[in-house]
Order: sequence, then structure tokens, then C-alpha cells
Amino acid sequence: MLRLIRRWVFSIIKYLFSRGLFLVVVFAIFGSVVGFAYNLGNFLKTPLNMTEEVRLE
Repeated sequence: MLRLIRRWVFSIIKYLFSRGLFLVVVFAIFGSVVGFAYNLGNFLKTPLNMTEEVRLE
């Protein structure tokens, strides 16, 4: 079962690579992951900064 899925994924990757879309897909996934991590970092930083400001007062 796992071998079948792996072969299916590999054939899709090979098809996209032959079409030249593989790089576009990789950059899109990479960009979305980086953007998500950046937003998550800002979201986690905001409460920490607020607690530091409260502590300083």
C-alpha cells in the first residue's frame, strides 16, 4: 500500500517536473510555509511583548 502511494507520488512529481511546474509548486509550498511560520512567530511574540510591558510598569 505504502509502495503504491510512493510510486503514485513519484509519478506525479515526475510529470510536474517534465512540465516545468515542479519548481513553481516547490516555491509556492516553501513561500506558504515561510509566511505561516512568520505570522505564527509574530502572533506568539505579541503576547510576550505585552506581558513584558506589563511587568516593566
